[in-house]
Amino acid sequence: MGVITILDTGDVKKILYKCFRLDVLSITPTVHGISDTAYIVEGSNNAYLLKIYEDKDKENIVNEINLLNTLFHGGFSVPRPISFYKREHLYILDLLGKTACLFTVIGGDIVKMPSHQHVAQIGSFMGRLHQFTHKQIMRRNLYTSDRLLYYIDKCQKGLFDDYVYIIDDVNTHESDGIIHGDLFPDNAHFMDNHLTGVFDFTGACNGSFYFDLAVVAMSWCFEETRLNKDSLDSLIHHYLEVSPIQDFTYQRFIKWMKYGALYYGAQRCYMSINRPDQPIARDHEEFIQKIDCLEKMEGHGGDIYTFAKRAGVRAEEVIDFSSNINFVKPNVNIDLNGLNLLPYPDPDYRDLRDAFNDLYSIPEGCDMEFYNGASAGIFSLFRSLKPQDCILYAPIYSEYKKAADLFASHTILVNRLDDLYYEPPQASLVVFVHPSTPDGNVYPIESLLQHWKNKASHILIDESFLDFTEALSVVPLLEEYPSLYVLKSMSKFYSGAGIRVGAVLSDRENIRVLRSHEPMWKLSSFDTRYIMDILKDTDFINRTKESTLKNKSLLIQILEESGLFEEIYDSQANFVLTRLKDLNGHDLQDRLTDHRILVRVCDNFDFLSPSYIRFAVKKQEDLETLERAFKCLL
Repeated sequence: MGVITILDTGDVKKILYKCFRLDVLSITPTVHGISDTAYIVEGSNNAYLLKIYEDKDKENIVNEINLLNTLFHGGFSVPRPISFYKREHLYILDLLGKTACLFTVIGGDIVKMPSHQHVAQIGSFMGRLHQFTHKQIMRRNLYTSDRLLYYIDKCQKGLFDDYVYIIDDVNTHESDGIIHGDLFPDNAHFMDNHLTGVFDFTGACNGSFYFDLAVVAMSWCFEETRLNKDSLDSLIHHYLEVSPIQDFTYQRFIKWMKYGALYYGAQRCYMSINRPDQPIARDHEEFIQKIDCLEKMEGHGGDIYTFAKRAGVRAEEVIDFSSNINFVKPNVNIDLNGLNLLPYPDPDYRDLRDAFNDLYSIPEGCDMEFYNGASAGIFSLFRSLKPQDCILYAPIYSEYKKAADLFASHTILVNRLDDLYYEPPQASLVVFVHPSTPDGNVYPIESLLQHWKNKASHILIDESFLDFTEALSVVPLLEEYPSLYVLKSMSKFYSGAGIRVGAVLSDRENIRVLRSHEPMWKLSSFDTRYIMDILKDTDFINRTKESTLKNKSLLIQILEESGLFEEIYDSQANFVLTRLKDLNGHDLQDRLTDHRILVRVCDNFDFLSPSYIRFAVKKQEDLETLERAFKCLL
């Protein structure tokens, strides 16, 4: 809150004494916020906050007073409204023709740079608040798309046009109970790093708990315009420990964060144009930059279309180091005109199944189920297993987190860089990508299987990149581990991200259960024909391994000679993870945009910061372009 209405100190002292029998020593204006005027009133015994409502009607003020009284008596550390002397139910006074109220002051100070500890406490507070207000009624939702569109309409034309689509991604009219709606860092106090209380419930109303938490994440978990993922994870973890939300999903939450940033960005812009009398602490550009950051988080390597639009070039002009698809092309000669599309495809994909058996030596008693891409296989498996505890060895492909959010009761992220032999809970699903992404490391997988076998009910090993290495597959071990599943992707090694063919391999009974939940046809005749023809190129595997090894050496040399990187990690896959010295990854990406080079900033991988960049191994011409770009930067 800030100061809009200027008070005559002498007159106010008389009014406060008359109404509250309060001997006032001093009255000091506050400087935070944008909606109402606030003064700190020092009495002879206590300090109070005098709040002057600039544009609120009496009914809404009464709602706020009633809510604060309810929360205060419910054990929450919030401001308590002060009633008139000997008039217990009268709280509202008139100052200069405006409505005002007196509240107790929450001790402590605002934190300018919230730490994980601060964020965790705010997460717990929000969880308890939502548990307490779940399904309670206060007043209509103030944060709907209708109000947002009104703000946007009153701002500079076209300013938010590129972001209006965000509104369609969430249901802004849903209501879970009473929300705070505006819990920015300047609405909470801490003392010795401990939360002393939360205030400014002026915007409280009925609304979505997702939105309420998203506003906190959007305002507490960013370092300027870069999202601190550790803070975000801490917020969500401590919130969900006590919150009534039972079906929380990370992807849905990111969409609400984008909506929260758009809402407050448009509101700030509207107020700066239409309410110049009110001080604006945050420029709307800050919120747009946060949306852009969140959109990058939602992303994944290979989004050349968004990058091309931003760079002002055609998609085919982009040199895509972000996508880890094999740059070596197989010799394929398909006559699509000769492909008979009249009959339905074989529902058992027998020819493709035979080819997989030849390629991966699948043991007797085991089977496979094909999917329209490996990601579809991930979601199918999670949907079928519905694990109580899901152990994801991270950093890991983001689709695993999405699937766990949807189908697992509890997800545990294990930092495999520090805790490889973590003890999983009994009857859990363990997921391990081998070789790993984004670092391309090969692990002692048989030793890990021995470690997990007595604890985990199910184990999923993702071997999407294994064909690039000399490491042994665990497919031959399927007979020994009836709880083991192996995921295979045909897009990475076989140079076809657009050919969506993936497979889950396991014990025959496990596959039967998986198949019982699936439609009859998932692969087109084009997909299966393409894969069958690729597998006829018997020299393709050797050409790929030789070319990948040669070009990876050249890539590492270019990275080393650039002087930009603190560390370049060993990788046995077709990509190389690096850590920058002085820049962060988004800054490097900005500088490479003019060269039409797209790289993979790894800050949406758990336990990695924006200083981590992954480079896919590419053809020599592209590597030379990267080398020239680095020289230009230096």
